[in-house]
Amino acid sequence: MPVNLQYCYAHLLREVEKLEKEFPEIVEINHFVSEFSVLLAKAMKLRGCDITNTQYYAAASEIRSQMALILRGDWKHSGIQRMQLIFHTKKHRLYHRVKDRSIHADNNRAERE
Repeated sequence: MPVNLQYCYAHLLREVEKLEKEFPEIVEINHFVSEFSVLLAKAMKLRGCDITNTQYYAAASEIRSQMALILRGDWKHSGIQRMQLIFHTKKHRLYHRVKDRSIHADNNRAERE
């Protein structure tokens, strides 16, 4: 059965964290990474939480809203702008898990197998 393409949050998290490694002295980068990496990690862990579907979908929606708020920021650094571009132009490949709990936010399992 065909499935919609889904961006892997683990890969996106590595890209975000790489910004901080490449530009440790830039405050804007540090601020973005400290906020956005937490949300990506929460999104990846959410599926494994022992919560009801109602709780899951509320939490997933809240994480998506928080991501959108951060990504609407007026970031100046081109590395952050690149992440903004991915999330703005590829929305159709980023949030399947918000509507379907069975979809992983990462593809680590597929990579391991």
